[in-house]
Amino acid sequence: TAFALSRVSPTLCATGSLDGLVKVFNLPDKPSGDVEDAKMTLTCSGKVLGIQFHPGVADVLLTYSIGHDGCDMRLWNLKGDCKSEEVLVDVHGEAEVMFASFNIKGNLIATTAKDGKVRIIDPRNNKVM
Repeated sequence: TAFALSRVSPTLCATGSLDGLVKVFNLPDKPSGDVEDAKMTLTCSGKVLGIQFHPGVADVLLTYSIGHDGCDMRLWNLKGDCKSEEVLVDVHGEAEVMFASFNIKGNLIATTAKDGKVRIIDPRNNKVM
């Protein structure tokens, strides 16, 4: 299971699970018990390995998962009721991504994979640096 809190919007959180689903929640301003209803549910290509919110934009979420077709990284626009996704370049092949993270500015993504390589991805151009 993966979990992420937004730094930009502290009431926004997301969970990812082995069934390939990412659920996004709005947390109450004050603790009031369990949060049951997800704001939205996203479907990934396989088991969710990790999720991370963009460090400067509240409505952008990075997910990485592994399924039958290998590793899959996506950027999701969560703004409003309309969710959209962009599949990032497939640079890992069969190698499972172990971790992915935005840099502090949010303009690059660093990944590590089971093949022992570190990759820096420019998500705006969908290319490995």
